[in-house]
Amino acid sequence: MGGWLIEAASGRSFPLWDPAEAGRIENFSGDGRWLTYTKSAGGGLSTGIVVVDLSENQPKPAKVAEGVWPRLGPDGTRLAFGAGFEAQRGWRMDVREADGTVRSLERRAGSPARWSPDGRWFAYRTAVTTPGADMAIILVDTQTWASRILGDVYSCSCDGSYGPFWSPDSRWLVYRFAAERRGFVVSPAGVRRPIDQGTQRVFQWSPDGTALLTEGSNRHLLLYDVGDGTTRVLATIAGSAPVWSPDGNKAGYEWSDGPRQSVSVLSREGRELMAVPGSGPVEWSADSAFLAVMDGGVAVYRVATGAREHLLSDAVSPAWSPKTPTVAYVRKGSEDGCARRPGALSEATAGRRLWEVSLLEAPSGSERLLATLAGGCRGDAPVITWSPDGRFIALCDTPGLGLCSSEANESGGRVG
Repeated sequence: MGGWLIEAASGRSFPLWDPAEAGRIENFSGDGRWLTYTKSAGGGLSTGIVVVDLSENQPKPAKVAEGVWPRLGPDGTRLAFGAGFEAQRGWRMDVREADGTVRSLERRAGSPARWSPDGRWFAYRTAVTTPGADMAIILVDTQTWASRILGDVYSCSCDGSYGPFWSPDSRWLVYRFAAERRGFVVSPAGVRRPIDQGTQRVFQWSPDGTALLTEGSNRHLLLYDVGDGTTRVLATIAGSAPVWSPDGNKAGYEWSDGPRQSVSVLSREGRELMAVPGSGPVEWSADSAFLAVMDGGVAVYRVATGAREHLLSDAVSPAWSPKTPTVAYVRKGSEDGCARRPGALSEATAGRRLWEVSLLEAPSGSERLLATLAGGCRGDAPVITWSPDGRFIALCDTPGLGLCSSEANESGGRVG
């Protein structure tokens, strides 16, 4: 299948890379005008960094650099990325301006840049040689380009799920200190507060930036209050992947009781509002009125009543529009030459499989086929990512390489 961009209103589709290439959707700018992705036909560390201007009637990708981890700033005028890999030093952190000039930062990069929502700052991890520590978080001020270590150096051996993640109001970051098995919130000014119970690698900020959802070391669901620095237990059942509703009044999470998988919704005070069969990740509609989970397809529930309103049989990869209660999903279509041969470990590689991308308007139940895309036999179900303005849908699949979308993978800071 490769990578595709689909205009939600018209269904027009635009190819980004073909199935023979390894590609990855990186991120949209905050206003939805720009998209960046990477692609590579070879096996090298560096990839081609491509930027697309979505204000054009016919979006035209333009390669702007070679490197890794491109991240557009909120207004799309700056692009931070790793470049110039050196065996003993790793990647250099570069920032490309709108006029094409590139600024190289002194401190090397060990992770993608995480932009503050207001665009003033970005943070990333860098390797250090301090005894007993191998990682530190670097904070960059984009007004002065001064940078400094934020918080403590720490031992990590970690992936992106350890943070840092910005609060929506740009006042705080959260990260996990592996050595102490706990999380910390820290301000750009350097104020540092511990989350006073052991935490897992999952953090998600409330939409107003006043609280954090996280998993305790015993898998209990915890709520950290930024205002008073207290942590309380919302749920004692072992759950995972908590996700705030867009209105910030509720949280959904998945849990299991033996072979049975369920999704529960809690109020901010910890009262259970509904529990339904199915598995996550939990997906909320923009108005917080509907919830989508996986249960024999995509099951859509009305939160106020707890009733299942729609079951989209055989559908996968649900993703809600950020603007309307409309959910995008994918169904496997016809295929040719994909059958597994007797004795083979996997499906054939030379065949073709079709994927049908559709939209459901939850209040009315109206469904619309948006596009039918062709892919190879061995691709996973496509990952769907909406642009922040709800105009475009980006899709990709990458056989055997896990999630092909950084934007989906970093959503809400619940994983990295």
